[in-house]
Amino acid sequence: MKSKKNKMQHLFEENQEAIKTYNINICPKLAVVGIVISIIAIAGSFLHADLRDARVMYCVIGTICLVLYRFSKIEKLCDYALTWIYIEFAALYMLVFYLSVIVAPDRAATSMLILLTIFPITFIDRPMKLIGADFIMFLIHTICAYVYKETAWANLDMINCLVAVVVGCFCGVYVLETKLQNFNLSRLLAYEKETDILTTLGNRRKLVQTIFKIEKGEMAEPDGVMLFDIDFFKQYNDKFGHQAGDICLRAFGMMLKEEDWHAKTTFYRYGGEEFVGFLWDVNEEQLGQIAENIRKKTSQLVLKDGGITTSIGYVFCNDPALASYEKWIGRADKAAYAAKKKGRNCVVAYREEMN
Repeated sequence: MKSKKNKMQHLFEENQEAIKTYNINICPKLAVVGIVISIIAIAGSFLHADLRDARVMYCVIGTICLVLYRFSKIEKLCDYALTWIYIEFAALYMLVFYLSVIVAPDRAATSMLILLTIFPITFIDRPMKLIGADFIMFLIHTICAYVYKETAWANLDMINCLVAVVVGCFCGVYVLETKLQNFNLSRLLAYEKETDILTTLGNRRKLVQTIFKIEKGEMAEPDGVMLFDIDFFKQYNDKFGHQAGDICLRAFGMMLKEEDWHAKTTFYRYGGEEFVGFLWDVNEEQLGQIAENIRKKTSQLVLKDGGITTSIGYVFCNDPALASYEKWIGRADKAAYAAKKKGRNCVVAYREEMN
């Protein structure tokens, strides 16, 4: 049991982004359900005399759901999607509770059964929170049923609602685990597709995807692009073997990924011993300093079979007319080629005369 709990905890921690996205997507849909139910209830109140006194309640619930729908569509408020979902269910619970206890105390609580069953399987949250909230809703309804309803109806509601809670929580935990496992599988597949397994950096596919997002405006444009080339890597491979070469590439990739460069950075394996870096929120001087720091850190790497150096070309992206980041990479590549011609183990900034 403890192992299963730890597994669920691990799935939650590893798939936070997917969980957040799921809840953000389900939030407006639940609000629409609440609005539709309110409209149907208002229409029904004209056909059924017992429901006429509840029109104000229907309007209030519908208004709450409409406001929450609007909230769920505001990008800055999307981080609170889980809160909006709980409020939506609270509103629906108020409606169902009102119908069961106040409007129809001489009937079984049919709508409450549906709500208690679907609540734990509709969205994603920690299992104990879902189970706890479902049980609290059951408890409040049961207590009030014994206060406002005849004992026979209250007994029937208690038994039926308890069954609904048990079924809902059992199915909820099962569905939750299935969803998390699917998220995890998708995440691992995406990781394998987009990650260079040897260096753990993004691969060329991921680089192309990033460029596509930047050019579509889905990501901020980087201020600088770097291209790194490990010096004399072929000779290193020939001298020490491919296993040593793999260790070298892994160490270089981990250094790029784990060091604090005092800027927002992403690095990709471009191919072979070539790597590309995107940097944000830097000026041209800072870009050059970071490139020099990377060069120094590379020469300080401790490797079993001998040290390595790198030639670095970088370009400051200050020309809005040059929209393609593939062209920026091309300019950084020309600067890296100039660094190799200069004698390697150095940093060169791109200049127009390199064209």
